[in-house]
Order: sequence, then C-alpha cells, then structure tokens
Amino acid sequence: MAPDGRPLEAARNVDGPPKNPEHQPEEPEVTARQALGTAVFWLLILAMTARSAAFTTVTTHFIPMMVWKGLSQNEASVLLAGFAIFNLPIHFLLGWIADFVNKPKLIASCMLLGVIAVLPMLWSRSIWALWFFTALYSVLDASMPITWAAVGDFFGRKSFGTIRGNMNLFYTWGSVLGPVAAGAVYDRTESYDAVFWGMAILLIIAATLTAVLIKPWSDMRKRMIVTEI
Repeated sequence: MAPDGRPLEAARNVDGPPKNPEHQPEEPEVTARQALGTAVFWLLILAMTARSAAFTTVTTHFIPMMVWKGLSQNEASVLLAGFAIFNLPIHFLLGWIADFVNKPKLIASCMLLGVIAVLPMLWSRSIWALWFFTALYSVLDASMPITWAAVGDFFGRKSFGTIRGNMNLFYTWGSVLGPVAAGAVYDRTESYDAVFWGMAILLIIAATLTAVLIKPWSDMRKRMIVTEI
C-alpha cells in the first residue's frame, strides 16, 4: 500500500516514472527551524498547553475530586477505572472520524465536549453527573493522537520527530503546572469549584485557538487533492 491512501500505481510505477506526475500531492516538507517561525506551530502549542493543563489536573486529582463530591475512595476508584475503559473505544472512534473530516474542527469540538463534561461537576453531586463527566472527559485524551496527525498534515513527515519533540518541550509545562495549581487552590479553599471553572476556561481557550486553524488546514488539504485522469 502507498502511504496516506495514494493509489499504488501513482506512487510507484515499476515500468518507469510515475504516471501523471503533475497530479502528485505536494506533501509539506517543513524543517523544525521553519516550523518554529510559523503561527500554526505556536497556536498548536498554546492550545495543547491549555488542554494538557486541564486534562492532567483531572488525572492527577481524580479520586480527591470524587471524594470531594461525596464518594468513598473505593467508589471513586471504580469511576477511575471507568475513565480508562471509556478512553479506549473513543480513541478508535475519533481516529476513524478524523480520516474523513477537518482535523482542527474535530479537535476543537472535543475541547468543547470537555467543557460540557465539566458543567455538571459545578452544580451537581449526583452519581449520573459524575459518570457523565467521567465518560465525556475522556474525549480529551482520545483527541491527542488527532492533534499529532494534524501536526503531520501541516508540517509533513520530514522533520516530524524533531517538531514533535520541540512541541513537547513547551506544552508539557501545562501538565506540570495544572495539577500543582489545582492542589494549591484546594489547599486554600477546600473546594474544587474554582479548579473546575479554571478547567472550563482553559478548554474554551484551547478550542478557540484550535478553531483558528480550521481554514488553514482546509486550504492546505485542497492544494493536496490529486485529480485523477
């Protein structure tokens, strides 16, 4: 199979040069240094940093959050297991959907679903609200591979590893600072209300920054369409 769904006869012709070479898709070949100078690179980093802060805060504080909502530690651990169980099929589902839709639009939608998941945690202590949050918030983790696929779409495969490493250097700070800030807020207020509001705001910011990339991604993909003759 040729990469990225390209027809095999167009990608490799054993009898000679590729047929209709003028119609071959032009995959980006952006170097790591060039990527650092693009707005796309920094918009992705800012969005990923906000998302990582919101998501890692939950994975770090999940059981204390559920205990604060009135569950025992054993009951909270059941929800934590459910969080992992929901995560697996959603990874496969989102990956399949991403092959057919605008990736930044899908990622932004996942961020907004995270906001919706948080809302019941602000106003309800019912078990359905806790399960609703657990199931829907797992979308954030499942959307991360789509983000890396979008990075590949924007910058190509030539320097993908270096570009990804450079991004990790920046957005990982969201994972570091988010849980620490949440713990400090709880220590002073004995409440996670402000933390949940902060998570919702971070996800709205992440969704907005990602939405800015919807049109650039669409324009780029249009340029790469192969017209078959």
